[in-house]
Amino acid sequence: MAAERIQCLWRGVQSRQQSDRLWLSAKATTIQRHMRGFLARKHTQCQSQRCHAAAVAMQRLFRGTLARTRIDAMLRDRETHNRKVVMNVLDAEIAWQTAYIDKLQRRLAKSRLEVTVVELEVELHRLHVQINDMECIYIDMSDQRAKMSPRAITDGWLSEMEMKMATQRRMITAAKLDAVFGHGYTFKQHDAKLTDHRDQLARATFRKHQVHEAHRRNVAEQRRKWAVKFYNKSGKVQRHRPAPRVDTTISMVNTNLLATSSATTDSSDDVIANLSDQVKLVTVQSQLAQATEMFTPLLQRFSSTHSAVHQMTRDCKPNPPPLADNFVNQAAAEAQVSSDSVTTMPISPTKSKLKSPTKAQASLLAPPKSPLRSATVPWSLLDQLEAEKVKFKTEQAARKAGFTTNKHRKEVPVPSNS
Repeated sequence: MAAERIQCLWRGVQSRQQSDRLWLSAKATTIQRHMRGFLARKHTQCQSQRCHAAAVAMQRLFRGTLARTRIDAMLRDRETHNRKVVMNVLDAEIAWQTAYIDKLQRRLAKSRLEVTVVELEVELHRLHVQINDMECIYIDMSDQRAKMSPRAITDGWLSEMEMKMATQRRMITAAKLDAVFGHGYTFKQHDAKLTDHRDQLARATFRKHQVHEAHRRNVAEQRRKWAVKFYNKSGKVQRHRPAPRVDTTISMVNTNLLATSSATTDSSDDVIANLSDQVKLVTVQSQLAQATEMFTPLLQRFSSTHSAVHQMTRDCKPNPPPLADNFVNQAAAEAQVSSDSVTTMPISPTKSKLKSPTKAQASLLAPPKSPLRSATVPWSLLDQLEAEKVKFKTEQAARKAGFTTNKHRKEVPVPSNS
């Protein structure tokens, strides 16, 4: 019984241990599964974080590399473009300098063209003179050869003279070729260039004048288009409208000569009016001073001339007037009778039977005249006097020369100083 009890208990203990092991094994498997899942997730998360950080670093490095590459490419392109621009600028400067140098050379050549033509002409004349001298020497040698004696011929002077003549002839031919095809051809070329240059200059000047005249005509046409048009009463455009009269005289009609000394009131209107009068007075005074300064030499000249003329006229003795005692006595008697008689009706002077006095009698009866003033001679009379003097001198010269004037023929103009 005890053994069975022990065996039973033992089997119970073993079964409980086995069941505990089975239960613990199932629970441990679950725990292990969860633990492995946790550990796997933790490892995966860590690995994901590391990969993400690595990817971020790789992206950052790639973006930096790409940016640096782009910046290098942009800098390289900019440097290349700047070099191209500098090269283009240098090419343009070279082209401009070349064109400018060519222009200066052409201008210098044009300016030196006349001098060159003159120099070539002088050189060509010198060559012609030299050729003429060489031909004279050749003719002299020919004369010496013709005058050579038989003894000189036998001594060999003839052959030597012929050699010298041949050499001289070759020199003359070479000089003529140089004068015709060398300096002469160059002179003709430069002369033709000078003629063309003068023709071009004349054409350019004429063209410039034409353009200027066309511009002036266009401006005048536009001014005529935009000008104010005046019309007649019939409605037509008034083409020949008389211009207004321009009066250049100095007027002192509205000028107050006492503007500077007149008393003013406190009112603003009077002050303004006084100031305007003062301005007008100063303007008139300045204009009068300017006109006086301008015409002072002429007035002095005319005054001195006409003073001398009036002095000469005064010094001349007039012819004795005819006796007019009878006329004076008759006029006095009639005046006495008329004063004593009673006046009934006024007598018209046209019905008077008295004769009009002569010039000599009128000069005796007239009151004495005041002396002439030489400084107040009108300009129109001075001009007329000068014209009459010139005409009188011309007529005197014509009479001395033997010319006679005719009313139906034109007068022959004769200089006044002849």
